[in-house]
Amino acid sequence: MATPGDEHVLSSDQVYDFACSSCEEDNVNTEAQFSCKECENYLCNKCIKLHNKLFKKHEVLGRSDVTKWVRKKCETSLEKCEKHPEESVKMVCEDHDELCCSLCVSLSHRMCRSIRLIDDLTKGVKNTDQLKDLTQRVKAINTELITMKKKRLSNKKALQDSDKNLVQDIKTIREKFLASLQELEIDIGEEMDTRKDIFVGKLQEDVTQCTEMHDKLIKTLGYSQSDDERMSYIGYRRCQEQVKDAEISLNKMSKIPEYKLSFKIEKDLDNLFDSLKSVGKVVSTPSFDECDSKPEQFVHDTKTETSSTTARKCYDPNYAFTTKATHIHNLRIKDEKPCSIKGICELQTGEIVLADCANNKMKVLSREFKIVTTLNLPQHTENMCIVGGNEVALAVDDAKKKHEVHFITIDKFEDIEAKSISKFAVAHNCNAVSFHNDNVYVGSESSVYMYSKDGIIVKQVYHKLGWSQCTVNGIHTSNNGQKIYITDSSNNKVITVDNSGKILSTCEDPDLLFPVSLCVSEHGHLFVCAMGSNSVLQIDKEGRRKLRTLVSGEKVSKPLVVYFSTRSQQLMVAGNTNDLLVADLI
Repeated sequence: MATPGDEHVLSSDQVYDFACSSCEEDNVNTEAQFSCKECENYLCNKCIKLHNKLFKKHEVLGRSDVTKWVRKKCETSLEKCEKHPEESVKMVCEDHDELCCSLCVSLSHRMCRSIRLIDDLTKGVKNTDQLKDLTQRVKAINTELITMKKKRLSNKKALQDSDKNLVQDIKTIREKFLASLQELEIDIGEEMDTRKDIFVGKLQEDVTQCTEMHDKLIKTLGYSQSDDERMSYIGYRRCQEQVKDAEISLNKMSKIPEYKLSFKIEKDLDNLFDSLKSVGKVVSTPSFDECDSKPEQFVHDTKTETSSTTARKCYDPNYAFTTKATHIHNLRIKDEKPCSIKGICELQTGEIVLADCANNKMKVLSREFKIVTTLNLPQHTENMCIVGGNEVALAVDDAKKKHEVHFITIDKFEDIEAKSISKFAVAHNCNAVSFHNDNVYVGSESSVYMYSKDGIIVKQVYHKLGWSQCTVNGIHTSNNGQKIYITDSSNNKVITVDNSGKILSTCEDPDLLFPVSLCVSEHGHLFVCAMGSNSVLQIDKEGRRKLRTLVSGEKVSKPLVVYFSTRSQQLMVAGNTNDLLVADLI
């Protein structure tokens, strides 16, 4: 990105997050330094002088207030940015093959090497072979979508009628064993209805998806044929994306056989009567484990779990993960001190950031866990959490007079000091930090405080009463902000409180010795690492009991921090060791 002094670039090779509106009208590409609310325009240092002479009462905002700058409205839904609906797409990031608006470039693509203006790419797009090929692909995909829709409608109708024979089969058995089977009949009937409803719902989802994709492709393809080359190019790019999505959806639907329900009677029913637990089971095609919507009450019937089952359960915060495999990645750079990792975050762009407090370095890792670069980290950093995008918060404490919360953005992957946005001091120890909905939660020795982002104390959320010592080393809010999970390290507990400080639950377990760090996934799964027992546990969302010990023993030594990536379904564990342990969860 350009610096504020770069004002006389006359080509479109340089990409700015905000370009001067006046200069654009003269086909000059200049970075804007100001925004006028009334004019709804961006202005460079040169154009602002004339503007201020003509409109002395207009409110003008500078770069220090860039978050308040006026956003121009999109002219059509096609031009609207999917991530920032108030913005229109103006650029293409060739590194990620994405259409971008100014905010996308500013927030997520600053480190990308190849960002081009759409206006530079639109000329002649209607006559390209790629657009002609895309037209044919759209026609073929739409034909398949129509065919799939018909199959799903037919299957849906047959499935809705299939329960008649099922009910009759159940009634026949009931006549012979009425007294013993009455309760079991109700159970199997409910299971049948539930599965039927889920299958019907799944088929309707496929029908709706086929319809929506079909209509969307027709509409977008029409834009690609527009006389406006800009609209034609954007339509061409959107159409490409939609074709890919349709192909993926069709491939997924095609792999699932026709849904069916039938009733299978238990073998040797007479001999098993005394110990009978079930009269049979509902048999479905495809198997119910392959359906995306298996209800939780049937979990106990499943002997083995497929990858699709795991993907489905990822949305259940009480689903107990299993460790499939573990990998070790070295974090120590030559001539460094031994590492001490006290924070792990994942940036919006997919990179992993580690706070190596022994070396005062923020280590940025690629998705393959290779060190991309290192950034300077404030001394005495104790903890780190993600704020949003590429911004993190740090708990900094020297155990004497310095007790601070720092906010840092990672704009560029170079060996330079990370950009500090702001910081504020607190009047107590600063062992841990968590961020939710513009509130900053700070953990002290035996208390948790809530602050605004500008450092104004809101309240003391929690304080340990009584004579027993409490050490708050880790805190994390639930995704809805209604609960706060706290590690009571000294008492080997995880405490869950509400925003008023009321204790909702307490979790204790033999594997939970001196818990020091917490992580809550995007879907509410709760993970805790315990340094005293060299283990990482998953706890239920209520904070009452352990669901499973995921890593323990020789695989992990003195863990200080745990992080779960929903994107990759990997658990990352580090501490006073040179290694990062990565566990693949299923």
